[in-house]
Amino acid sequence: MELIPVDSTNISNLKLLNSAILPIRYSDKFYKGVVRDPKFSRLARIQGKYVGMVCCRKTEYGGKKGKEDQGSNDQKRREDQGSSNQKMSNDQGSSHQKMSNGQGITGSSGEEKNADESRSEQGRMSNGEGISQKGEDSLYIMTLGCTVLNRRRGIGSALLRFALNLAAEEECSVVWLHVHSSNSDAVDFYKNFGFRVVEQIEGYYRYLKPSSALLLEKCVGEEDGSVT
Repeated sequence: MELIPVDSTNISNLKLLNSAILPIRYSDKFYKGVVRDPKFSRLARIQGKYVGMVCCRKTEYGGKKGKEDQGSNDQKRREDQGSSNQKMSNDQGSSHQKMSNGQGITGSSGEEKNADESRSEQGRMSNGEGISQKGEDSLYIMTLGCTVLNRRRGIGSALLRFALNLAAEEECSVVWLHVHSSNSDAVDFYKNFGFRVVEQIEGYYRYLKPSSALLLEKCVGEEDGSVT
C-alpha cells in the first residue's frame, strides 16, 4: 500500500472517495485548501486503485471558551453560510450506511454544517476534562476513511498513523476529530489508538439523525497498544 500526497492530478480521486464514504458534501474551498497544503493529506493506493484517504489541518485548539459566549457567533456563522452549506441525501439510511464501515475508520467527517471550515477554531471541550489547552498547536483530522471492499486491511490504521506521526513532526500537542455519535465502530477504532471522548456536542450535524457528534482527542506521543 502506498500513501500518496494529494495534488491537482489526483484531487478527483479524493472527491470520489469522500462522496462514497462520508455522508457530507465538501465544497470546492475544502479541496482547494487540501491541494494548497498537500503535506497534511494522503490518499491510500493499492495496486493502482485509490482505496482510502485522510485530510488534516494544523490549527490552534481554542479551548473551552464557554458556550454562552459562542452561541451568538455560532448562529451568525450558520446564517452567513446558509447558502453554502453542504447538502445531503434525504435518505437517512444511506447516510448511516456511509458513516459506518465495520472497522470504524470512517469516523472523522469534519463539520457537516460547514465542512470546509470545521470547528477547529472553536475548540469544543468539556469543562476541565480536555487534555489540550487554549493556544496550543493541534492537528485536526477533517476526514479519514476507506472503501467498503477494503475494510480490515490495515488501511485506516496506516492513515491514522500518518496523522499521528505528522502531528509529532509538526510539534503539535494534541490530535482531535469529530465522530458521529452513532458510529460506535469508529469510536472503538480511535480508542484503540489512545483517543478518548471528551464531549458530546448536540446539534452538530444538520442533516444526520441523531445530530450529535463526539469530540475525541489524543495527546501526541501518548503510548498505546496500536501505534508503533
